[in-house]
Amino acid sequence: MSKGGPVIAVIVINDAEVARIACNGGIVLKPGEGRTPSLPWSLKVFDQRAGRTMLAERIAELPRWLVILQDSAAISASPILGPVIPCATT
Repeated sequence: MSKGGPVIAVIVINDAEVARIACNGGIVLKPGEGRTPSLPWSLKVFDQRAGRTMLAERIAELPRWLVILQDSAAISASPILGPVIPCATT
C-alpha cells in the first residue's frame, strides 16, 4: 500500500518486476500467481522517478504488509491503517 509515496513505486521480487504501484494505490501479491514467484522472496521497492532503492528485504512467510511512504518503505506483520497522505507534487 502506498501512503503518499512516490508517483510510481516499482516492486521487484527475485530480480523480476512484478508490480508498479501509484501513489496511494495498493495491490495484493500472492506466491505463484501472475508474475509473483513462490516464497521466499528477495523483495525490493524502487522509486521509479528518482531511481533509488526504498527497501530491500527477504520475505519468507506471509501474510506481510508493505507500506510505501514518500521517503521510505517498510514491511509489517500487521495490517497498516491510517488516513490517505497527500502525494508528492514533484
